[in-house]
This record gives sequence, structure tokens and C-alpha cells, in this order.
Amino acid sequence: MFIRTVETKGETYVRIVENLYINGKHTQRTIANLGNLKLQKENLIKIIYGLKKLVHEQLYSPDEIDPEAGLEYGSIYVAEKLWEEVGLKNMLEKYFSKGAKTAKEIYAKVMVLNRLSEPKSKLGIFRWLENVWIDGLEFKKELTKEESKKLVEIFYKTLDYIEKFKEKLEKELYYNIRNLFSLKVDIVFYDLTSTYFEGEGPEEIAKLGKSRDSKSRNKQIIIGLIMCAGLPIGHHIFEGNRADKKTVEEVVEDLRARFEINRCIFVGDRGIVSKKVIEFLEDKEYEYIVALRRRRSLETAKAIEIELTEADRIAEFSKEATITNPDKEENFYAKEVGGADAVGADEWGLASKEGRRLILCLNSKRAKEEAIKRAEKIAKVKEELEELAESVKNGNRVTEKPITERATRILSHHNGSRYFRYRVSGKGKFSFEENEEKLEYEKKLDGKFVLLTNNKLFPVKEIVKTYKELSEIEMAFKELKDFLRIRPIYHYREKRVRSHVVICVWAYLLEKILEQKLKGAQLDISAREALKSLGKIRMIPTKLAGKQFLYTTKLDWKNSKILKAVGLSDPPRLIEVKNH
Repeated sequence: MFIRTVETKGETYVRIVENLYINGKHTQRTIANLGNLKLQKENLIKIIYGLKKLVHEQLYSPDEIDPEAGLEYGSIYVAEKLWEEVGLKNMLEKYFSKGAKTAKEIYAKVMVLNRLSEPKSKLGIFRWLENVWIDGLEFKKELTKEESKKLVEIFYKTLDYIEKFKEKLEKELYYNIRNLFSLKVDIVFYDLTSTYFEGEGPEEIAKLGKSRDSKSRNKQIIIGLIMCAGLPIGHHIFEGNRADKKTVEEVVEDLRARFEINRCIFVGDRGIVSKKVIEFLEDKEYEYIVALRRRRSLETAKAIEIELTEADRIAEFSKEATITNPDKEENFYAKEVGGADAVGADEWGLASKEGRRLILCLNSKRAKEEAIKRAEKIAKVKEELEELAESVKNGNRVTEKPITERATRILSHHNGSRYFRYRVSGKGKFSFEENEEKLEYEKKLDGKFVLLTNNKLFPVKEIVKTYKELSEIEMAFKELKDFLRIRPIYHYREKRVRSHVVICVWAYLLEKILEQKLKGAQLDISAREALKSLGKIRMIPTKLAGKQFLYTTKLDWKNSKILKAVGLSDPPRLIEVKNH
């Protein structure tokens, strides 16, 4: 059946015609005459719409379709699902109902979604909101200066209320994800990082300290992150000049009091270790696995003298080279070397006490890399020292003070004091040489680290495996700084700085949950890659025949699988907006 036009006396007539096959011959039969095309045009359109309506279909002419620019929707669709799943929506609505006049759950959600999509400042969020679709958010694109100021204030008030209830929110969130994902809180990982301010920052917590961002002139804060089973369960913010080891007692007390974690294995890196910290953990009946300092450590100095053999190789952590990746070869060795049961136990420092064990570890690939880096550093420092020696010889520096100052600066670069020592002998006399004793120690350290634990049951391999999982926090800090852009911080009020960190940690939590769901669905894609792919799903506000609709772009197979992994179905292709 098809439409056919017939020309008669200069006029065009429309008929509905069907093809037939009768007695071995093809023929056509007119089912209906629809009349003169010119005279019946409006009636023909009514007939077409009527027929479409009978079969529950809609038809629009191109002139009736008025689409707007597409808005990012896919990543928002998934993030909102995770936001509600972990209970943040209900929690914030409950706590914000206790006196919050302007703060709203949706503004907290917007700040977290922005971190996952395109991290912006609170002012920058408005520009981002112009290009995304968030259900339930009435947002006017053309804002006056006064309107922008009022909206920014709402975001700030929301931050204030998040800080006000941070401790309760974090505890409730912990119990939610513990039950949701059946977390076994038997191993807790803890590590610290710093992040800096542009400007002075709040005087209560913004302090000069050891910067992990190479921003020694900027004031900073210290962030301690607590993770369990790959998920962040809590965090602490300390003054920028707080020593790492002086944070442990506060964190452990909080784990016991607020999170009710009374027994676990506490895993931490070398910066938190001291005799006092170890004794504190044992007093609280916490088991621990911690790395010891590589330098200025009696235990490490003794441990690296012990030879590791092929019998100490752990195949599970070793990787063989391939034709396509010849540099992949990596052998990992580990051996229990010291403790109360060892020969000369009283000489093992921290490991001398009964119940403590010392594990020596060696990564052969890292050993090669460290040797290469050291050779490069030695060459650079030697070149600068030779330039200084030539300068002194030529009489450019003659007194002891400027020579010493310059030599000290050179050795402070590239860890030069580990490899060289110098002598200023009298007026205009300067010489240097390799520090053979220190250099020999550095060579013995290549690729090695030493673990201290009071766990009596784990075999060596399990202890090493547990400690290696601490690297997840290192990745967390990388995500917070590089992807979620926790730095730099522009806030100057303490509680807003604290809430800014909360927002970033919540965003990281959603990212890690997404990652676990993708892994559970056996999708070989990272959470960040998934969010980028989901960005291709756009929501297009469209006017059709005087009505307002939302049109969702078609999904590809990858995004359909991502949505399925999260427990979402494909979004409706066309949604009519009521009461618009």
C-alpha cells in the first residue's frame, strides 16, 4: 500500500493505492481518493495525524521540532543513582531539615557531581550547570550579578551545614556502605597527604609545613584518609605543620569511638612510625603492618645486610618480560629477617620486643630504576660541584661563607648530600669527593623496604600483600588532586575548607563504588573512562508542536553495559515535560 499522485488537467490528486497480483498479472487498485492536493492540504494533514493517533504514534513536521543544545546527562544519571544508593540523599535531607533555611540536598549533590564531571569553583559551577541536565534543579542560565551572588551564598551555606554535621554524616555513611557492600572491617588502611592554599587560608589550620606538592611557600593542610576494602570510610584534616606520626592516636581513637572498630589490622606507611605510635597501637590491641624508614633506621640498616635468595621469591608478585614489553620483567622477594626470636634479638630495635616481626622486601625492577635515577642525580650534582670548584679556582668566590652557602645549596638538590661531601680549607680553597660510606648504603637500599608487624598468623606473603594494598590510598590522593581537583583551595573560612574536602571525598567514594560495580560486571574499564564514555549520552530539551519534551540520544553498546553494571536501565528516549 502506498500514496500515489495523479496529474489531471494541471491539478494534482492524491490516492491510496495497493499492488495486486491477479491471474498471473500485476495490477493496482485505488483504495481511496483523498482529493485535490492543493485544496485538501490541511485536511490531508489532519487525516495523517488521525491515522497515527489510532496506532498510538506521534508525527511532527520538521517545522514543529525546535531542539536546544544537548546537555550532559549520562554521567549525571549514573552518579545520581550512586548518590541515592549510598544514602546521601536521605541523610542530607534529614540533617538539613534541622534548621537549614537555604541549604539543600540538591546543592550538595551538584557540588559532588561537578567534581566527577568537570571540577569547578563555586562560581564556575554556574557555567558548568549551563551544559548539564540535573533533574529537579531549576536553574536560570542568564543570571544577573545579584542573582549569582545569592546562588553562591546558597552553596556556601550548604557547605556550612555539611561541616556542622560532618561527623554524624560520615558515621552514618560508613554504616550504610558497610551494610550495602558487606564490608569486613578487619583491615584498615591509613595514609596522609597535603594540599595547599592560594592565599593565606584559615589561620586555625593553614600552616607552613612539609609539602607533598612542592609548594613549600604555600600554607597547607594535612589530610588523613582512612580506607577499607578499597572504599574511603573517613578522613581527618590536620594543621599543615602537624607531623605525620602525631596524627595516628587521634585517628585510632576515632575508629574505636565513632566507628566502633575495636579490632583490626592497621596498615600505614613509614611516615607514621615511631616507638610511641607502635606502643600506642599495641596498647589499644590493634594489630599493625607498617613500613619503616629507609634511612636513619636501625632496623632497616640491619635488615638490608641480609641476603635474599631465589627461595625468597614470591611468584604471585613477580612479572615476566614479554616480546611486546621487554621491560616488564620484575621479581619480588620477601623474607622474615628479625624479631624477638632472631639471633641477637636485642639488637633489632623496634623488632626486639616479643610478638613483633620484621620483613625484608625487594622489588628487582624498582632496584634497577632507583640505580638509574641515582646515577642521573650524581651526574647532575657532580657537574654543579665542578662548576663551583672552577669558580673558586678562578677567584670568583674567595671567602668561606659564600663558598659554603653555594655548596650547601647544590647538595640540597637531588639529594646530593647522600653522595658527596666537600671541604672548604682556608681562603679560596674548595674540594669535594664521593661519600663512599653513604653511597654504599644507598646501593644496598635499591628496591628494598622493611615491614614491621605484630600479626602472628599471616605468612610473609600475606603480610606483603596487605601492605601493597596501601598503594590504593596513594592512588586515592592522586585522584583527589589530579582528577577531582581538591587543590588548590581558595576558601578562607575553616569550616568551608573542611566541607570542600568532604565534597571531594564523597565524589571519590562514588567513583570507587562505580569502579567496583564495573569490575563486578567484568567490564575492563576504569571508573574515569566510564564517566567519560557516559558523557556522550546527552539530554536534548525539545519543543514539539507546542509541547516541551526531553530527548535522550541513542546509547551505544558500551554505555548500555555500564548502565546495566550500575543497575540502571537505558533512560527513556522521549519524556514529555508537564506543567512547563
